[in-house]
Amino acid sequence: MKTDTKSNEELQLQIQYALIEKTAQFQQKQMELLSVIKECIFEVDENFSIKYFNNAWKQELGYSDQQVENQHLLHFIYSPDSQIYKNSLELKAGQSISEHVIVTKNDGQSSWYQLTLVKSESSFIGSLFNIEYMIKEQFRLTQKNELAERLSLVAKHTTNLIIIADPQGKIKWVNSSFEVFTGFFLDEIKGKKPKEFLHGPKTSQKTKERMAEHLRNHENFNLDILNYKKSGEPYWVNIDAFFVFEGEKLKNIVAIESDITAKVQADLKVKEIEQNYRLATNFIQEPILKLSEDFSILYSNESWKSQFDNQLSNSFLSYISDEFRSTFIEAINTNDNTSGQFELFLQTNNGYKWYESHFQAFQSEIPPYRKEIAVSLINIDERIRTSKELSRQAQKAEDLAQAKSRFIANISHEIRTPLNAILGSSELLSGTGLNEEQKTFNSIISTSGSALLSILDDVLLFSRNDEHRIELENQVFNIEECISEVFRVVETSVLQKEITLIADICIDCPVLCYGDKPRTRQMLLNIISNAIKFTSEGHIKVLVKHNENKEYIVSVIDTGVGICKERIDTLFQPFVQQDSSITRKYGGSGLGLAICKQICDAMGGTIEIDSIQGQGSTFRLTLPFVPASEEALKANEPFNFYIIGVDGSVSDALYHLLLRMGHNVFVFKNLDEVTHFNKSSDRVIVTEPNQMFSFSDYFKQNLISVPVLLINANETIRNLYESERFVKFVSGTVERNLLEKGQVLFAEEIIDFGIFKDNKRTESHIYAVRDYSGADVLVVEDNPNNRLVIGRYLEKLNCNVHYAHDGVQCLNQMNKNNFKLVLMDIQMPNMDGIEATKRLRNVFASNELPIIALTANVLDGDKERYFEVGMNDYIAKPIQFSKLIEVLDKFLMQSHFVSSRFERMQQVASWVKSILNS
Repeated sequence: MKTDTKSNEELQLQIQYALIEKTAQFQQKQMELLSVIKECIFEVDENFSIKYFNNAWKQELGYSDQQVENQHLLHFIYSPDSQIYKNSLELKAGQSISEHVIVTKNDGQSSWYQLTLVKSESSFIGSLFNIEYMIKEQFRLTQKNELAERLSLVAKHTTNLIIIADPQGKIKWVNSSFEVFTGFFLDEIKGKKPKEFLHGPKTSQKTKERMAEHLRNHENFNLDILNYKKSGEPYWVNIDAFFVFEGEKLKNIVAIESDITAKVQADLKVKEIEQNYRLATNFIQEPILKLSEDFSILYSNESWKSQFDNQLSNSFLSYISDEFRSTFIEAINTNDNTSGQFELFLQTNNGYKWYESHFQAFQSEIPPYRKEIAVSLINIDERIRTSKELSRQAQKAEDLAQAKSRFIANISHEIRTPLNAILGSSELLSGTGLNEEQKTFNSIISTSGSALLSILDDVLLFSRNDEHRIELENQVFNIEECISEVFRVVETSVLQKEITLIADICIDCPVLCYGDKPRTRQMLLNIISNAIKFTSEGHIKVLVKHNENKEYIVSVIDTGVGICKERIDTLFQPFVQQDSSITRKYGGSGLGLAICKQICDAMGGTIEIDSIQGQGSTFRLTLPFVPASEEALKANEPFNFYIIGVDGSVSDALYHLLLRMGHNVFVFKNLDEVTHFNKSSDRVIVTEPNQMFSFSDYFKQNLISVPVLLINANETIRNLYESERFVKFVSGTVERNLLEKGQVLFAEEIIDFGIFKDNKRTESHIYAVRDYSGADVLVVEDNPNNRLVIGRYLEKLNCNVHYAHDGVQCLNQMNKNNFKLVLMDIQMPNMDGIEATKRLRNVFASNELPIIALTANVLDGDKERYFEVGMNDYIAKPIQFSKLIEVLDKFLMQSHFVSSRFERMQQVASWVKSILNS
């Protein structure tokens, strides 16, 4: 019994071993099967990390075992619809998912795969099956179907007539456009050949034979033919036919027909017009030609044939004399559509004669669309003979004009040369410690000389403008600076008459703009000078603002005598003033406003006048200047400014100026209003200092340590507050420079008044001292008085001055000294400045030896002439000391520079502040 039991146990053990071996063999076969199939098999855990994968991952995707094992499944695939995580609950519940995904291979390429996932105990079993080919095939079939649909839509909706025939030429299908246009419907013509019902009595037999030959030879063709509608109405079509093959077998014949009836009718109309053109031109007396691009004669009328020998040549160029031929060709070939007229000397049947040719080049509208030229000729032989006499008269007039220009240049030179000595000596004399009486007489000399110079400038400018020779610059300039320069010229006259001159630039108006500064300054100087003449009390205000078109509106408003309405229209005429007594009473050339009108017109602007007699006038300039970009000029530290004064014109101007500088500004009519104002003041400007009499107590209580600037105070007020450290007095025109003068005065007390100088503006030589010690400068000037004045100017700047009285002496001096600069007069005996400069430039380059023209010739073109011969710059006579310094700054290296008082005070103030704060 025990033996049997043992035997059974051994048998069961053998069976178990056999089953295990069979299972192992089955699993081995499964593994071998999985390793050879191309489908990527894998097993992932619930977190989608890969735990098992077959050999296809390496063979198909190129990944190594280390790159795949324990990697997240989404590291290799991208699901456009992102459903894998969304369907994880279904997977866990035992459902399977299947979707299209993009798999990235190890080489970076991507393909479409079918992803399948099923639940298996605590993991998921999945596979990736490559479906790239199926996707592409499906896409190709979709595109093919879409193309077929589009072609079907095109065939149905195109206005062209489409016919599809079988290999025998019998109709299989026509589109709706064919049916609507011809009246033949598919049901009634199907199986017929088009020629059986479309051709008619006027259809060209030759065209039909050509079409039949193409059909027999299975050759694509394109031709025009006359067909007939069902109604019998003829029409022209262009047939574009082609043959469709499958392999070598003809499947269909497709014909696309375009209605060209209108084109054929237009061609017939063109032929009719051409015929009418020929008939019409043959009755014209002037020769008419049509030329090809190479100037061959394509058509000529009867007049040409009667006046010219047609046997000479078929080229129009053969009839033109040699000296005009190339110029005529160049004029014609300027562009494809040029037109114009040209005088030609042509060979006729009766010898050479003058003709005026009118030509028009155009592109022909008939294929091959070549360039053609229409020419008409007018006999002007008689007119040319007459014009020769006119040319002699014109030459005489030109000679007179040149003589006039030379006379003007000589007058300018002869007057400006002594004026240079007068005004220069006056300026030098003003710095020699004159007493009051001497200062008065010297001021009269300077003012009278300046007035004479102004009249001379007006006469010369009017003479140039009268010849329409105004030339404008277009450069960036500061309009506020331009107004200040004018104010400095007229300031003496204004202070003598005790009237107020104000510059008011609105807050939103850019001060930098593109335009002609010298011309603008001249207009303003003429208008303001005119206003000063006719204003005995009150003020003159220059107001600058923008209009809605962003144009600059510059208004000069005065409180003078005004102008009666009857005289306003004549003000801009030369030599006209309000009445005959004005010239005697006020002086002037009568040209100022006429010159302003000419300049304004040249700029493209306008000038207008509003005036009430007895109440004043407003001259309004509208100037199309373009604003230039600029940095906002802001104060280093904004202050609370009080402006006190009854005159609103002055207050407004200062209010706008200080706001543009970034300050807080409060305006009051009198000091009494300030006492009821609770905001603290940092700075005070009093435009009517007489108010300080009544409010001296308030000043001592509230303003004793506040900087107060009194404008144009009388002597009594000055004496009353002279000892106050925080009170300063300034006099002059109301503008930015006035406040800058105040800043200079406060700087002496180490007080920052909040007004700073714009670095872009040239500092006046009154506050800036230059020193060019050791700079050898040669003055070439034939007039001894001018040599003396210029020499004194240069000596003030510590230059070593050398002299020559003509160009010959100038050249002789070159070997004796190492000159840093040459000031060269133009008109001199023996050798003038132009010739001397030319010879110097043969030896010295422009950067080695700067040559500056000193000239009394200020006509248009003179400046350019000086630059052409090699001069570096020029200074017009009478010479201004500031202009001389400006030129020296440009070309000489300063050995020493002394800062302005204002700059020195600023440096001291900064130093003191740093000490106090440390």
